[in-house]
Amino acid sequence: MKKISLLFFSLLLSVGLYAQDRGYAIMEFNIKEGYNQELLDNWIKYSEPEKIIDGSVIILQEIGVGGDNMSHRLIWSWELGVEWYEGIFDPMKEALWWTTLENNVEEYGEEYRGRILSWKGGDSKNNYTHVWDLKVSNPIQFKIAHDKIVKRFEKEFEGRSVGFGSYDFNRPNGASHWVSVSGSGDEDHLMLYNELEKHSDFFTLLAERGTVEDVGDDTPGDNTGGDSGGIIPEPVASFTISSNGGEAPIDITFTSTSTGEVNSWFWNIDDDSDIESLYSTFTHRYENEGTYDVTLTVVGPGGQDVYTESDAISITEADTSTETGLLSKTMSYDDETREYLIYIPTGYDPNSSTPILLAFHGFGGYNQYFINTADFRALADQFNFIAVYPQGLVCGDGTTWNTHPPGGDNKCSQDDIGFFAALLSEISASYNIDSSKVFLTGYSNGADFSYSMACYQSSLVTAIAPVSGLMPMVDASSECQPSHATSVMIFNGTIDYSRPYNGIDGYMMGVDQTVAYWSQYNNTDSSPQTNIVGDIENYTYLNGDNNTIVDLFKIVNGDHYWFNLSYNGNSMEELMWNFFSSN
Repeated sequence: MKKISLLFFSLLLSVGLYAQDRGYAIMEFNIKEGYNQELLDNWIKYSEPEKIIDGSVIILQEIGVGGDNMSHRLIWSWELGVEWYEGIFDPMKEALWWTTLENNVEEYGEEYRGRILSWKGGDSKNNYTHVWDLKVSNPIQFKIAHDKIVKRFEKEFEGRSVGFGSYDFNRPNGASHWVSVSGSGDEDHLMLYNELEKHSDFFTLLAERGTVEDVGDDTPGDNTGGDSGGIIPEPVASFTISSNGGEAPIDITFTSTSTGEVNSWFWNIDDDSDIESLYSTFTHRYENEGTYDVTLTVVGPGGQDVYTESDAISITEADTSTETGLLSKTMSYDDETREYLIYIPTGYDPNSSTPILLAFHGFGGYNQYFINTADFRALADQFNFIAVYPQGLVCGDGTTWNTHPPGGDNKCSQDDIGFFAALLSEISASYNIDSSKVFLTGYSNGADFSYSMACYQSSLVTAIAPVSGLMPMVDASSECQPSHATSVMIFNGTIDYSRPYNGIDGYMMGVDQTVAYWSQYNNTDSSPQTNIVGDIENYTYLNGDNNTIVDLFKIVNGDHYWFNLSYNGNSMEELMWNFFSSN
């Protein structure tokens, strides 16, 4: 039998389940022609049909498909250790029911017994039930996965009954267990398939089960009757593929050409245990290189069939190393999808190592807007460096950069320090980056973050140029341990309302204090070269270790800005690059 993560998929749903110490018994029988209504009338007259809930109950179901040509079945459920009939029937009504049943039955079928391992009650209007018979090699693990799924998808399974149980006495089709779900009909169950398919983690949960084999399905009726009309031939699975592969990303369409009566299609197209589609035709985008098998399982009233085409799809990795211009990219880090913009200069040569500049937006900022403010693209083309604009995650009232390692010093839990290192690694895997020329700038909170990277990720950083930011106090007082002398260019206004020039007591260092820290650390000249042009005062500390410098641009009456200034004919961006390129 084929191992599957699919057929039970049509039954495993979501809502809160609870464990049951309950037994059940199933008795199948075939009603004499024309006696359906009489049987139903007597059932309503002598019993109280209801869903399986706490306590002993009995259910009558009409079988639409399956059941070894039986038309109906009775299902008893009772607490283990209690006789099944306790609390179900009035003794007189019970005797009358069995008498009338005997008069209505043409023949009796199999009887099955077992335990209900977990169950969630549902809406009495959902009187259409799908039951799948399964072989389960690890029932405990299967039950854990089953219950997790049911609890996880409360919205999709609201109002439905969901159950998982064992066959302890007789086993239809050799099954060891069953799983069932209620609904209002076939369309309702199809809707459920479609909803569950939207959840990326649904199939991940299914993978946690034990080994499962489908051994047949039994679909009790919706009071519409049903007759197999003889032996129904098994379907034969087959399919066509629009393309055998190509360069990622690529969209490929899969179309079932299966013959025979088919009710369900289950596609596995990338060599894992997940089902990618439940439709007869669909399109899938391949993002990663590799060679993939394609498997289609089809199920119909006559049975099921499986067809696999080995090595059907071959995907090669896209060559992005020569693509230039502005590109939008994502990466995964610490269970988060992180975004960044990357500008590849027109003269980029993958055979030559290229400097890289990373620019970090301020609190509440977005990289797609920040790139138009801190625009290095023209300079990148002129001087052949890569410019990167990462995107911070939302924290509290806006996007932010955590300036400290994960812990109480940050507002949020994301590890931005680790993300910076991972981002550099990600970019370096695709582009020829000069690791000795990694430059950082940023505005406001992004400027604070560039200071932190010079402390916590010093081995990855060549030089920084923060704008309208302050150095976090904790970095300088105890935790800032650069691995090498680091050139620093600083731009701050004297009337900055957000990052005051004199700092924030106990939280952020003043600008002059920060200049003194880096001058001392780099072992520069104690006295700066001074140049004043209008409202811009420039103080440059030269001759630090490894030719490092500390360069302060003090903008008199300057507020909290990414400054649009001109100094000796140079914009702030040009001043930065001249500074970076000298390192």
